Amino acid sequence: MKTAYQGRSLWTAPRPRRRGIKPGWIVLAVLLVGGLAWAGRDRLARTAPYRLAFLVPRVAVEGSVYLGEAEVRKAAGLDRKVDFLRADLKRARRRLLANAPRVESARVERAFPRRIVIRIVERRPIAVVRAGRMLETDRRGVILPALVSGVLPDVPVISGVRVADARAGRRIADPRYERALRHLKALARPSVALPHPVSQVDVTGRDLTVVTLAPDGVDVFLPQEPPDEQMLSALRVVLGDLASRGQAAATIDLTGREVIAVRPLPAAASAFAPAADSLGRPNTRDPRRG
Repeated sequence: MKTAYQGRSLWTAPRPRRRGIKPGWIVLAVLLVGGLAWAGRDRLARTAPYRLAFLVPRVAVEGSVYLGEAEVRKAAGLDRKVDFLRADLKRARRRLLANAPRVESARVERAFPRRIVIRIVERRPIAVVRAGRMLETDRRGVILPALVSGVLPDVPVISGVRVADARAGRRIADPRYERALRHLKALARPSVALPHPVSQVDVTGRDLTVVTLAPDGVDVFLPQEPPDEQMLSALRVVLGDLASRGQAAATIDLTGREVIAVRPLPAAASAFAPAADSLGRPNTRDPRRG
């Protein structure tokens, strides 16, 4: 039996194509809305919904020790309400470093959902330089501005350093400052372990460095550069021996290579020696020092 079947019973009519929005139109619409928002950004920023969503009421400060948080915000120009999206954080960082000499490094960052954080590392005072007035300095020799309270930190005093520019933020260029720091670093080694802290370093002499130890005001004569660890450890032994005998020394001379010269403090002078100041530093007008 013949059949006229041509297979058309399996044919399905195509569905009509839906007319959707082309991707190009979507991109164009986004650019148009963004352009309008950018053009009217100042007006938009004054609207209540925008201010409620993006205004930061107070910028957070982290890492401050000597400086107050309000002082840091003011130095960065972020002491008022800040726009989370539009705040120029790079400019705020540059302004902070320029206006706050006590700040060594800083980062100003956005933190979600709606925070701006200033993270600072302060310069730590390592010494006070006597140059007409007392100047706090950090490990790089940068002069720090005086605190509002006017209280000096409990750090050694350096004498004999020339300061050409005593303004805050300036760096002391006199190489004798670095020389004094080398002595402080050598005496602070854990292996040396001096029983008394350093009260003062005098680098006035070209070939002689005088270190005064608190609280008794013992003057230790050292060479221009710090002696080796063995000699400084011998100083610890001498101080311990004097303490075990109940004696005190006026001076200890370590300028010799093999001999340590000790000038004992007379008992009468020891009895009438003036007391140390509030920072544990000896009175520099002690009459026993000739």
